[in-house]
Amino acid sequence: MSTAENERERAGRKSKAFSDTTEKKLANLGEPALFDAERIEEDKGIILDHFLNLISEDGNVDEVCRFLIHCGINGDDIKRSGGSWALAVLRHYLTLDGYDIDRAAKDLATFPPVAARIAELEAAEESRKERRAAEERLNRKRRADRQMISTSGSGYALS
Repeated sequence: MSTAENERERAGRKSKAFSDTTEKKLANLGEPALFDAERIEEDKGIILDHFLNLISEDGNVDEVCRFLIHCGINGDDIKRSGGSWALAVLRHYLTLDGYDIDRAAKDLATFPPVAARIAELEAAEESRKERRAAEERLNRKRRADRQMISTSGSGYALS
């Protein structure tokens, strides 16, 4: 089993215990259950997948640490999570009604290496759009030229 899989399994066990405790606390307060368990598990999977992909793809611990700091997760958060980076990440995004996926996505998208790649991809897409527009303008001009030549009566027709 890989390190990422071990971390995912460990975080899943600890997160379940953490969310069970949170549900009990809310139940003791007399609050209605705010949890949609299926959505919460799905959100947890999304957050962990992005985080663990960063770990497994890069393998650079310094980069992972920079990402954690960028998100606002520090060593104390990891210690409180029993040394589990993944559990610290989950706890960081936990709210009373689940996980804050939007905040997790924003943190990921604004992490400098990811933001640079997003900008690169957007620039490439813009370049493709401009190239397609230029090709379309050229094709329209060619069609217009062919139409003009074929109707001018010169005897030459382009196909």
